[in-house]
Amino acid sequence: MHVDVERWGDEALVTLAGELDTASSRSLRATLAALVDDGVRVVRVRAAGLSFLDAAGLGVLIGAARRVHEVGGSLRLESASRQVSRVVALSGVALD
Repeated sequence: MHVDVERWGDEALVTLAGELDTASSRSLRATLAALVDDGVRVVRVRAAGLSFLDAAGLGVLIGAARRVHEVGGSLRLESASRQVSRVVALSGVALD
């Protein structure tokens, strides 16, 4: 998986491409945690290039959303494919 991060003050755009699975979830978890620890409060995750999302990857997104909400921020999933959107919807978690 490829992760690209752009940051403007307390906002970041994280663009994902490839497969977010058990093998790649650790690095994304670390990236998102570092952003929040560094003061980012608005995280936009652009998932147009994400071709696969498994339970581990979904867990990373949910965990990051919870973490940023705890500090008064938000995580929003953008431009996700139908497949990825469906996995997220089936989880019952809203990624505003």
